[in-house]
Amino acid sequence: MNKANKSFTDFAETRKAGAQKIVDTAKEKGGLALLTWHHFKVKLPYYKKAEAGKFDLREAEKEFKETYKKISSSMSQIDFQTEVGRLEVLGELIIKEKTNGSRKIKESKVLNYEDFLTESRLSVGRMNENYENSLYSDIMDLIHNSNSSHEETIDVLNSIVDEMSSSRRMRKDVEDRFRNRL
Repeated sequence: MNKANKSFTDFAETRKAGAQKIVDTAKEKGGLALLTWHHFKVKLPYYKKAEAGKFDLREAEKEFKETYKKISSSMSQIDFQTEVGRLEVLGELIIKEKTNGSRKIKESKVLNYEDFLTESRLSVGRMNENYENSLYSDIMDLIHNSNSSHEETIDVLNSIVDEMSSSRRMRKDVEDRFRNRL
């Protein structure tokens, strides 16, 4: 196992252990702590899958978007806690995978543009760096401030999806220009 993959699996293992501890404690307390139980229980299978080396970035990004679309302030507390927990774990793993130095990610975002003019390569590189940093920052803020209101959480999630859509459109434009030059 290379260093980047070990770092990712170590991250998943550590996060899984922390989530399991919270799940166990919340279940023992009962009552309103069961909302916390739902929030963290949903994370365990995702951490387990990542720890086993079976994390699929594209699948996770798709599920992240689908989960985001489900979240609503009209949900029950249990459903809300479950879906926000799912969104958090997916966001954590996506960010860790993207910032882990994984060659696969670098190739799909940068090396495909190797033949572009230097100016285009620099532009694409800056676009990806800005996208990853802002998405990372937004998701981490959401995770660290999980006491924020439903409306604040939904606003943050809306801005994350908007950034992802904008970045995808820019990437598609660059890919189209590259293909037209061939």
